[in-house]
Amino acid sequence: MSRALRQIALSAVVAIVVALALPQASIPRHPEHKTARRLSATGVSNLAEVTPNLTVIDLRLTGANKEGADAKKLGMDFVALPWHCLFPKDDPFARFLRYVREHPDKKIFVHCRYGDDRTGMMIAAYRMAVEGWTAEEARKEMNAFGFHNVICASLVGYEKSFPERLKKSSAFKDAKSTE
Repeated sequence: MSRALRQIALSAVVAIVVALALPQASIPRHPEHKTARRLSATGVSNLAEVTPNLTVIDLRLTGANKEGADAKKLGMDFVALPWHCLFPKDDPFARFLRYVREHPDKKIFVHCRYGDDRTGMMIAAYRMAVEGWTAEEARKEMNAFGFHNVICASLVGYEKSFPERLKKSSAFKDAKSTE
């Protein structure tokens, strides 16, 4: 390889490394995350507030170790409840409802990878189990916040059957009430 070609290749590698480092350096640290700012404009004024009363519940299948460590450094609780939207099971929902019931003083931030399918279903479960919403009301809210019934098609049936599951599944035995 000629010297000029090596210099061009080296320059390209340096440019790529610098370019990859720039977005990392410009990403704002908590609590000034762009999602928090966007949601606060729609009425959730304290979403980005870091307090000892904040719990982060992560529904993703991966990435919980780093996020959990970061949350704990900031003084927050962290709960990993991983599940796949193609195969919804009662256990993660029961664990979520149990956590909410056992920690009524906590502010809880629930998220998955995109914040619409698994997160939407988890919040729908809360709405039905705790707030008495119908499956139809919960589904309307899921749709309003971007639920993808094509990507996570099995959640449609799970959401519809959730009120019956809540009554009959042994997983929900001690997760039904927040009182």
